[in-house]
Amino acid sequence: MREGAHSLIMVRIAALAAKEAGAEVRELNLAETILPLLAPGNPAVADNPNVKLIKEQAAWADAFIIATPEYHGGPTGAIKNWFDHLYAEFAGKVAALIAATGGD
Repeated sequence: MREGAHSLIMVRIAALAAKEAGAEVRELNLAETILPLLAPGNPAVADNPNVKLIKEQAAWADAFIIATPEYHGGPTGAIKNWFDHLYAEFAGKVAALIAATGGD
């Protein structure tokens, strides 16, 4: 989630390739779009502007290019929380996952 992160560089390369192939691309950076932890049934979470934003963007998308660094053998907590908020919005859609491991 830092500027210059390997996962950010990789996803921007993939997004550029998608644009060159004719896709319309929208970027969502979780360093700038802070999400509350998922709390099913909590109206304060459901009404959060960033939760509404990610749901609208996910509903718009036909496919996803998702990038994350590898933390302790898995994706970041921010990416996992993002997925948790979007369970229904992913149904029937294609996703590509880009993971960066190792460090600087």
